[in-house]
Amino acid sequence: MASASSNATTARVSLPALPGVSVPRTPALVAVLNLVLLAFAAVPDGGGPVAAVRAVFGVAYLALVPGWLVVGLLDPEEAFVTTERALYAVGLSFLSVMFVGLVLNTALPFLGVEAPLRPVPLGLGLAVFTGALAAVAERRGTDPLSSLPRPPSGAREWRVVAAFALLPGVALVGAYSNRVFLTNLPTLIFVLLVATLPFLLVTGAIPERLNPFVLYATAVGLLVFGSLHTPFLSGRDASWEFYFANLVVETGRWDPTVSFKADVMLGISLARPAYAMLTGLPLESVYKYTTPLLFAAVPVGVYHLTRSRPWTSVTVASLSAYLLVSFWSFYVKLSHNYRQQLAMTFLVLLVIAWGRTRGTGRTARVGALLLVAFGFGLTVSHYGTAFVFMSLSGFVLAVAVAATAIHDRLGWFEDAPRKLPLAALGAFVVLGMTWYMYVGRGILFNQLSRIGGQILIDVLGLRTSVSATGGSGARWVTRDLYSVSYEVFRWLNYVTVAFVTVGYLAMLFGDLRDRTLARLEYLLFAGGSGVLLVTAVLFPSANPIDLARLYPITLFWIAPLCVGGGLLVLREVGRVVGGPSGPAAADRRYTALAVFFAVFLLYSTGFVPAVTGEFQYNEGLVVEERLEDPTAIADSSSSTLLARDVAGARFLADHREITYPVLTDFSGTFLWSYGEVPRQDRWPPVESATRQGLRRSPADVPEESYVFFRPVNTERGIIVANVGSAKYSGNRNYVLAGPYVHGVAVRKALVYSNDGARVYA
Repeated sequence: MASASSNATTARVSLPALPGVSVPRTPALVAVLNLVLLAFAAVPDGGGPVAAVRAVFGVAYLALVPGWLVVGLLDPEEAFVTTERALYAVGLSFLSVMFVGLVLNTALPFLGVEAPLRPVPLGLGLAVFTGALAAVAERRGTDPLSSLPRPPSGAREWRVVAAFALLPGVALVGAYSNRVFLTNLPTLIFVLLVATLPFLLVTGAIPERLNPFVLYATAVGLLVFGSLHTPFLSGRDASWEFYFANLVVETGRWDPTVSFKADVMLGISLARPAYAMLTGLPLESVYKYTTPLLFAAVPVGVYHLTRSRPWTSVTVASLSAYLLVSFWSFYVKLSHNYRQQLAMTFLVLLVIAWGRTRGTGRTARVGALLLVAFGFGLTVSHYGTAFVFMSLSGFVLAVAVAATAIHDRLGWFEDAPRKLPLAALGAFVVLGMTWYMYVGRGILFNQLSRIGGQILIDVLGLRTSVSATGGSGARWVTRDLYSVSYEVFRWLNYVTVAFVTVGYLAMLFGDLRDRTLARLEYLLFAGGSGVLLVTAVLFPSANPIDLARLYPITLFWIAPLCVGGGLLVLREVGRVVGGPSGPAAADRRYTALAVFFAVFLLYSTGFVPAVTGEFQYNEGLVVEERLEDPTAIADSSSSTLLARDVAGARFLADHREITYPVLTDFSGTFLWSYGEVPRQDRWPPVESATRQGLRRSPADVPEESYVFFRPVNTERGIIVANVGSAKYSGNRNYVLAGPYVHGVAVRKALVYSNDGARVYA
């Protein structure tokens, strides 16, 4: 505790008093910020510089100000280190936006306000909330501004900050060049720069206190690389989310009675619409640009979490966080799974707060309070991630209770197991169950029963695991691409699994040998993560999210084991080949591990196949106009939309009869949000029909329907199937579009055409 306090003290910044003003500093500054926020909310801007200033100010305010004030009240003695305080501030700020939006949406209709979620009410609500926090802080004699992080000092720190602050900009230039100038050279340069980071981390070239900033900037850059190669939303989940968030923006209220999972998650239905209204940004930009800024805090949280464990080091913590950001799912799969982005942010904060519950007195109480708060944020952000953590914590609790009973009876271990925060964990579970029972109309229970039933089906052999889901979700190691680069990438993933296994077994047997339970909780979480992963591979239908999205969650605990296991393997290899020993050998092992992580990144991002000209398996490096193989086109078109696609979808939204179904190919269904076409009958408006995929025969097309062909259908001549399912079923991931387009054109009239995008009615 003393070291944490001294760290925070050295990070103070002395801000000058306001000249000629006798009011306290924090309330005065908060009042000024609130006035600016309300001015932007009340006065529509005309674009240009004013809009840019509003966007930057709004994002900064919403992401930091409420949370920093809450942290100041929870930690008046500044026991949190700077990184921990900043992480809490980000998470509590997002939670505050959801809380204020929920209060306004619930209370204002009773006062006759039919549209409570508008810029002015939201701005007033946040102004009252932050003003009250500032007033309480002043009354208690605390100053949240005193704990602001100090700026870089010295030429070396400024050079590091300047270099890595430019890294996301290089990624942005690369994404823009890829889709506009049809070249991926700037993106290749960006990837090569990121590949040098492991060497900088292990050699001490980066000052330790800047490691969180460096990891954050790297994460932002990789998320830009993974998502901004298209300016539009990608994936079905993102389309669902956007549709419901856009309903809130248009109607000014959240309707919790809609029976669908995307609507009951407040990160979708309250927080992101609030960001759009108060920043003046289009809702698409909130998803594509502001959400990654929050999600990039997760690797920083993993770094802090790993660094705080007494048996790890700064280098191990840095490489653990680097493994998370270099894993392809982080910047490809999760770059458009916005619910899980937010949920993982709350989860890493929850785990950090869990560590504080081991203290005594105020430290334990604050930790329990934060655990419950972040647990609620996790619950209302993504039911899948919440379910995963419920399973993990339940496993940890059961085994820890058994270990305690054995220890009390046999007394074999030399120390007692640490106490788990049972009350806080119980509150998290109760909150989650209650929310999804009453607001979500039992969706969590439906998922639990479905998962249990699917496990029984798989175990009884009534159908195979693969056929139960159309794929295990582990496409990054199971695809058959006939590519040397992809084979290397596959085996690099296998090597990381071997490293994790070696690291876990070494830690487990070491603790058993030393008769200590000091790391029992960590070993249980890591072991539980392994059990979840094995279960997801054997019974993929038991997983509420696919394996590619589950694995990054488990990296919170198993990433340090990968680093430790890799070092152990390298040490044994050194002994076999007769290498040197001592500190110099340890440095060489870290360097060798840095080489491995750099190579891992170069293959996982698709850098190597881009250079060698092999099949490109990463959409961020695909220049689609240059593709010729229909299979490759279908792969890259599985979720990437063009401006002509979106224009056609918006034409449908403006001109079609709402009860007519719309048929398109598999990837075209991602346009639900832009076409404002509900996918299911129970979505508002309730009289809407279901948006359907294309049939294999034009004769199956209903008479009263619209058929939407994307340019990939008319120009490239293919209809894209469900690429993931096709890979596992052995079928092609496309069919020839010519006969289908001709058959539809014979039966229906062309009502829209835009350089390849066509709508028939």
